[in-house]
Amino acid sequence: MAAGQTVFQQSCNSCHPNGNAGVGPALRGKNLSADRITTQVRNGGGGMPAFSSSQIGDQQLNDLVAYVQSLK
Repeated sequence: MAAGQTVFQQSCNSCHPNGNAGVGPALRGKNLSADRITTQVRNGGGGMPAFSSSQIGDQQLNDLVAYVQSLK
């Protein structure tokens, strides 16, 4: 979980502070599927930029997905 939290802090926290609403919507307490999170991160949309595999590696993305899903 720590690896995913690190990725989140580096790439997501500025828009989703601690998983709460900021520039982006709140992620905390959402029941988001791994596919939905992965698609959103890779493709962006709704004001969110896309993150390529050179920006967030595949393992980092898997760690990030697990961390976002743990935000309750």
